[in-house]
Amino acid sequence: DVYKRQVLVNGEEVGKFKVTVSKPTVPPLEVDLIASPDMGYPPLEVKFTVKWSGGAPPIDFVIEYPDGTSDKVSGVTDYYPEFTHTFTQPGINLVRVTATDSAGQTVSDWVMIEVLSPPPLVDLSADVTSGPPPLTVAFTITVVDGTPPITVTMDYGDGSPPETEVIETKDGGTRFAHVYTAPGTYTAKVSVIDSLGQTDSDSLTITVTEVPPPP
Repeated sequence: DVYKRQVLVNGEEVGKFKVTVSKPTVPPLEVDLIASPDMGYPPLEVKFTVKWSGGAPPIDFVIEYPDGTSDKVSGVTDYYPEFTHTFTQPGINLVRVTATDSAGQTVSDWVMIEVLSPPPLVDLSADVTSGPPPLTVAFTITVVDGTPPITVTMDYGDGSPPETEVIETKDGGTRFAHVYTAPGTYTAKVSVIDSLGQTDSDSLTITVTEVPPPP
């Protein structure tokens, strides 16, 4: 700002001068939003740290999450604010922080959080696991998590062709039945793969005993 001044002697002007008053220069306000971790399976708890520099403290910070909630801290002068949020649904999430200083400067920064879809977990059980031939075994397959459709492949371990079935819903299951005709020890194995390519497997041992000789 510039101010004009007059010099008067006995009521008469003898000179003029200008006074220039400069306001202090406010450095630009800068923020950097850091997330740890920025990827994982739900429930995913993320710690956010807002690093900042410049500006005219005190500074107010507001962090906004994609679920519509937000957190705020006001009057920051000499530390990096920290926030914590838990993400429960798979997907890509953009989180924004906005900082406003006492000079009216407002800046924002964003960070992306990727919440992964949990992989499928499969469990294989059987009504019987040993006995003489012909041994009929009923297998039960239970699948939790994963992203449908989930393809289930059952290998009986005796050289017969594997069987395949598709589960269209999350947290489902299916059943297979097989007859073992020859004595021996067999490894029955189930494998699953979901629509995202995530896999899991489980197995158990089937023992077909020798038929005892006639008395």
